[in-house]
Amino acid sequence: MFRKVKRGQVYRATRDIKMLGTVILKAAGSGGFYCTIPKDTRIVIAQDPWPWPISKGAYATPLNYKELEEKLVPLKERELPNYGFYTLCLEFKELRYFVREDEKEIRFDDKKMQEEWDRNNTIAVR
Repeated sequence: MFRKVKRGQVYRATRDIKMLGTVILKAAGSGGFYCTIPKDTRIVIAQDPWPWPISKGAYATPLNYKELEEKLVPLKERELPNYGFYTLCLEFKELRYFVREDEKEIRFDDKKMQEEWDRNNTIAVR
């Protein structure tokens, strides 16, 4: 299954799933937090995963990014002066709790994330 995971694929959670989230800062470094994404959350694979066997997962971003930001990202992380955005660290083993959905067009509920996707067809996790 992991070999089929590619940037731009959309998956929908079939149950609540505990995951690791990452805060991407505008400067060097990043923060991290654990969160539970709710059932029916739709995520897009933000970047192609590293080749196997190095990679055990991929960065993923919820399509309802703005809606979930306050619920998932701790306030102390969001208040950092160099806070950029957040992403989720999807482990391949968690894919058993998702179903793949065919999407013709990726649409976020956040203008900044949409612009980033439209510009690069990816979410730049630096």
